[in-house]
Amino acid sequence: MLRNLGSLEHIFWLLNRSVGTQVVMATEVAGRADERAWRNAFDALQRRHPMLGVRIAKTEANWPVFDHCNQLPIPITFANESAWTKAGPNAEWLDDKLAHELSEPFDDAQGPLMRATVAIDASRHLVILSAHHSICDGISLSICYRDLLLAITGLPLEAKPFPVSLDMLCDMPSEPSRPLPDRGEGITYQHSVPAVRRLMLPADISGRFALRARKEGTTVHGGLVSAVLCAFTQTAIRQDQHEIKVFSPIDVRTHYGIDDDCGLFLGTMTATLYRREQQDFWGLARLAMQKFGVAAARDALGATTLGQRSILDTGLDAAGAVKLRQTAWARDIMLTNIGRSRFDATIGAFRIESQWGPLALTGYPGDYTVGVSTVNGCIHVSVASRRSPIDPILPAVGREMYVACGN
Repeated sequence: MLRNLGSLEHIFWLLNRSVGTQVVMATEVAGRADERAWRNAFDALQRRHPMLGVRIAKTEANWPVFDHCNQLPIPITFANESAWTKAGPNAEWLDDKLAHELSEPFDDAQGPLMRATVAIDASRHLVILSAHHSICDGISLSICYRDLLLAITGLPLEAKPFPVSLDMLCDMPSEPSRPLPDRGEGITYQHSVPAVRRLMLPADISGRFALRARKEGTTVHGGLVSAVLCAFTQTAIRQDQHEIKVFSPIDVRTHYGIDDDCGLFLGTMTATLYRREQQDFWGLARLAMQKFGVAAARDALGATTLGQRSILDTGLDAAGAVKLRQTAWARDIMLTNIGRSRFDATIGAFRIESQWGPLALTGYPGDYTVGVSTVNGCIHVSVASRRSPIDPILPAVGREMYVACGN
């Protein structure tokens, strides 16, 4: 046994009994490497990050713990030429592959809890990572992409220590207070495969949007929240709903001095926002910045984690976790924005050209996830949902951001 699951890790483990909790990203890489080189790079990545070599076991008291998975390698699927067109990645293939990954839960009792798809075409590669949410977040996956390119370039990767949990960061006891009931079964859904759509804003529009956000006293993230709310209320998605509950994960690594560990380091913030006619776009963005600021997430982390632990101590089971997700933890939209890349897009002879996600769907079929990543100065926006229609969303988001830039 390596350690007990922290409260948020535990909740994702419970949710995985019903709906799957994997987080998914895709990255296009320019450079030359063959299947053997990618296999070696993933092996080096797994040796660096302990979370990529675990499964989730249970103690005699039925509490989940991280345990070794007998050195099983990260599974890699090498895709065929259908992933590519002459112009670049096959958009339909990539959307469908991301949707498929969102639909395939992990057997967390077996491990490892990451898998990959690599599509190779001469000097181009598409690398899709999918990981159980109990072991990582979107920032973690972006770190994994950097480490993969360092490894494939031939640079050594130093092994990291096993990451701490949010409970440990908040000085909460890691030992459970009581045994759990042995009720691991969740709620069975007739899940449809979700739809995924993607939009890349050109560098000039992305740059102007960031400059305007600063001028308006807010952030790109606040502007993104405003654009998404405006888009949802102006399309058939939520046209009759001007009160929308938005959930936004906030990275807390910097505050706690956590550098580039692969783990779950998210503060969770939820706010109900209102989109009214004639409401100022940037006024809504400033409100979103206040609601989803890093300081607010940091200040609330202890109370949020304590609340999660208290619920778990009551004997929360898998079915109960889904019910809470549909009621007390319900949301209309999750907006997860990992921001600008934390490292240079060019590593040795390789260059990251585009990056999509992170995306995750947990809960019932009615919610939407919007994932945002900024690479090479371009804002990449993805949306995933099991609800239709999904096609009008991103064009509306793009229009809102373009208009908000002004002249």
